[in-house]
Amino acid sequence: MLIALITITCGQILYQENFKDNSFVDNEGWQVYNANQSIGYCNQTKLFGGFYGFHQNTTITKFITLPPHYAIMITLEFWKIDCWDDEYFYIYADGESNVLKKVWNVRYKSKLVRIKKKRSVFILMTSKLKDKIDEWWGIRHFKLYIYQCPPRCQICASQDSTIVCLIWVAYYQSLLNEDINQFQMEGWIILEGKQSISSCSSIPILGGLVKNGQKSKIIKSINLPVHSQIKIKFKFIFIDKWDSEYAQLYVDHQLIWNYSHKSITEEINFCGGDIGDKILNQEINLPHKQQLLELQFTTLANQFTDLSFGIRDVEIFIGKYIMNQDCPFGFPYDFICEGICGNGEIDKAEQCDDGNIYPFDGCFNCQYSCIEGCSNCIQGICFECQEGWTFYEFSCTEEFLINYQDQQQQCLNNCKLCINGMCQECDIGFYLINNQCQTICGDGIMAGHELCELEEQDCQNCQFICSKNCDVCIEGECQQCIIGYTFDYIEKYCQPICGNGVVSDDEECDDFNIENGDGCSTQCKIEQNYICKNYQNSYSECSYEKQPAFKLSLTNIYYQYQYVSIYFYQMVKTKSQNVFSKMIRMRLTEPNEIIYDLNLIPIQEPFELVSVVEYLIEIQINTTLSQPPILEVTLEDQLFNNNDAPLVNKINQIKLNIPQQLDDHQKQNAIYLKEVAKYTIISMGGSAVLILILCGSLIIQDTLEILQQQSYLRFINVVFPLNLFIYFESSNLISMQPILDKIKIDKVLTSFMNDQYLQSQGKLLFYELNADILCNIQTQVFLIIVLMMTYYSNYLVIKLIRKLNNQQFFYFGSYIAKFQMKVLKSMQKFKRNFERQAFQDFLITNSWDLLFMSFLQIFSKTNRIVSYLIAYLIFYISLILSSTIFSRIRNQIIRSTKQLWIAKSNQIKLLKKILFISILVMFQQNQKLQIMLLTLICQFYLIYLLIMKPFQNNIDYINTMALEISSFIFCFSSALYWNDLTDILEYSIQIQFAWFQIGMLLSCLFINFVSQLCMICVELKKKVVKNIKKYYPQQNQMQVKINPFFIP
Repeated sequence: MLIALITITCGQILYQENFKDNSFVDNEGWQVYNANQSIGYCNQTKLFGGFYGFHQNTTITKFITLPPHYAIMITLEFWKIDCWDDEYFYIYADGESNVLKKVWNVRYKSKLVRIKKKRSVFILMTSKLKDKIDEWWGIRHFKLYIYQCPPRCQICASQDSTIVCLIWVAYYQSLLNEDINQFQMEGWIILEGKQSISSCSSIPILGGLVKNGQKSKIIKSINLPVHSQIKIKFKFIFIDKWDSEYAQLYVDHQLIWNYSHKSITEEINFCGGDIGDKILNQEINLPHKQQLLELQFTTLANQFTDLSFGIRDVEIFIGKYIMNQDCPFGFPYDFICEGICGNGEIDKAEQCDDGNIYPFDGCFNCQYSCIEGCSNCIQGICFECQEGWTFYEFSCTEEFLINYQDQQQQCLNNCKLCINGMCQECDIGFYLINNQCQTICGDGIMAGHELCELEEQDCQNCQFICSKNCDVCIEGECQQCIIGYTFDYIEKYCQPICGNGVVSDDEECDDFNIENGDGCSTQCKIEQNYICKNYQNSYSECSYEKQPAFKLSLTNIYYQYQYVSIYFYQMVKTKSQNVFSKMIRMRLTEPNEIIYDLNLIPIQEPFELVSVVEYLIEIQINTTLSQPPILEVTLEDQLFNNNDAPLVNKINQIKLNIPQQLDDHQKQNAIYLKEVAKYTIISMGGSAVLILILCGSLIIQDTLEILQQQSYLRFINVVFPLNLFIYFESSNLISMQPILDKIKIDKVLTSFMNDQYLQSQGKLLFYELNADILCNIQTQVFLIIVLMMTYYSNYLVIKLIRKLNNQQFFYFGSYIAKFQMKVLKSMQKFKRNFERQAFQDFLITNSWDLLFMSFLQIFSKTNRIVSYLIAYLIFYISLILSSTIFSRIRNQIIRSTKQLWIAKSNQIKLLKKILFISILVMFQQNQKLQIMLLTLICQFYLIYLLIMKPFQNNIDYINTMALEISSFIFCFSSALYWNDLTDILEYSIQIQFAWFQIGMLLSCLFINFVSQLCMICVELKKKVVKNIKKYYPQQNQMQVKINPFFIP
């Protein structure tokens, strides 16, 4: 038999006892793992475990909640059965172990000292047996003793007096429940982990194995009353493999606790991991005066670790302010000077104070009383004793003799048997402690000075105490309640008197009546849309005031992104110094298994004066769902309207839409098509440059026309399916911004233009387009600078060559002279073309971008006159040029109306661009009207092309018709993505139709690219034929000598 102790000091109280004799019939609350049976026998002794019960893999646990104390003591009998071979037996109390090794005899004594001050204790017992056949163990006579704190103290240390520990008040307690079915989250938020609870053996914890990991954070914000310091107590459970990583606690975003832990393989595994687990009890004291306290438990671990963790038993104690510095010695540091009986100091209301609360010692309840055995006393001094008691020096002594083996020995008080003056056995209810017979409060037996037992109501330290709100009580029975309360003889407690005009602590208001509808209900609760002012020594005054409320509204949806607005019905204000956005908690409540990110975007924070407050929540859902998720928003601080009426609700929910997602195969296909489009665009640009070199034709204008028109289709204000959205990313290639960023020209231009960011609207806002024309026109300014530099460089080279004489021309030979003349002719041709149509070509090539940036600026909200002047100048120039379609051309060759419309094709195309871009920008808030008007414009222009056929050749005809037909079908079919049709048309059908649109846009690019290849082949053929004729001329062909240096 082994008696194990985990204790410190004396004065213990028996709090729990199990398996004390042969009468127990079940596990008595203990959890048993890997055992053949729970109850067995060794000879005639009944054991918890025993032979053929507890073996090598058996573990027994129990989780016990404790009252305020500063130490515990555990005693038990351990039974070792059969042969043990140098093996261990473990007793764990919150991870601190008593290891017993080489127990040769059945009866063996050992002792281990521990201090426990936590709200609960987890006890685990197991062994490291190696043989299952002939090695067994069991226990009995388990006892748990506690060392309680002084009266009315909620926390203490062994050396604390009542005065010291009364400074601490338990304000917040969380995660204390022993039952896993009743264990709740209680407002704790887990980030980068699963928002759930788990169980380690029989311990409910927040977090747990594979639920919280290296990046997980457990967060809670708590509002505290006025205080000067705080004490934080908690259990931190280390789970699985910790390799000297740090567990951390941040208080108000400051690192307060940083604890390094290394797992030991030999430790007991009780949470399910592969490595030993550990429970750490921690207590932290720190100065603190802020009203809001934020706790954050996390870890500092490397990315390859398998650690997990959890917490429970979180308690916050606050230290009171020392507000009354003039209180005499002996009074607690409280808000008022109020004496405490038992502090050793006598105040005005006390007759005596002997520093204890025990009767029969001359002073009880700080009033004089007779000592035990005294029949007549004055002010606690005895002058006469009762019968059977001996009076000596103002004290009474009871004398009795016990005859044992013909010897008369005087025994101590409450001793049943003594030998040679030493007590061997005490009376019932008394226990031999330090050779004295003393009672143990909580053992279920009232003896000595005990007036009650702990299982009775209103009993503390086996002495009666008054119940809550009771002013006078006798032996635990309340005789008179405090002012504002009346005694309920059925429920046996003091309840507030609603309607008496006095506001008690349990009432929100009391307007001197018990009627509803006047602001204060029959239960003395403030009714909705009322505010009540409570006055000291008077009743409450209530008045009607419409309370503000906050609402949630789903404002926008873009694929996996959804945007929810938080707005208030009234203008509100705050009375707190905290940033209100930090007091907003958000989470998705359903479904459970969901991966998401929430981002709060403040639009307008509240101030001390009322204002329009608004926030925007960005929700990114990265999981394919079958049902819509629910967003829950909780405000952890209060807001008020202009008349100080608080919010009527602080929690709200909204059902989101099912996120628009693609499976991996569909997403891969969309990315593949995007890459095909990107390389096709690059090939089109390369072939256009090759055509320019071969034949001098500027077909690149037609190529840019196709690419620009398709790129602006993405700004139609509907939510395209994700595969179409991915495809449109190829349009980002049609930009000179990478070149500008490379040469850093934007920094030079910005110093002159002083651009700013102007917010766009609708789909343009999603693409984060800047509406400021001074920023957008930088590309065109750069192009103009390059063209002007090219033109003047060309002009200077021409002048230089013209100044050369014939001798200088032939200085390097005739071949170089011929080459110089060819260059000169090419440069003169470029100069003539530049002077004749450079402005027109520049406008045609950049018309899409110039019109788009102009309308963005015109419909933006800014007071910059220069920006508006530039925007309107571009718009009016384009309008004037397009209006020339209404003027007749003075050309004798053009005689019919059809020829006139064909001659005006460039002006009609420019007008079409003006209408298309203006509708695209103007109607961003009306998607139905926008799509219908865009379709109508494409239709009219397509009819014009079909009737008039203003094409230069067949290639121009094919490219133009392919572009316009695909644009018309795309605009028309985009109506399938209207918001009104999303609930009717399944997202999978939209994705299938988007594949058709992608194929149509991509085929337009292919047609243009193939036509360019055909042109290259034709030109190459001409070059080959020309060279053949040059080297093999016909016999009868006359040789014509041309002066290669002739300058026309």
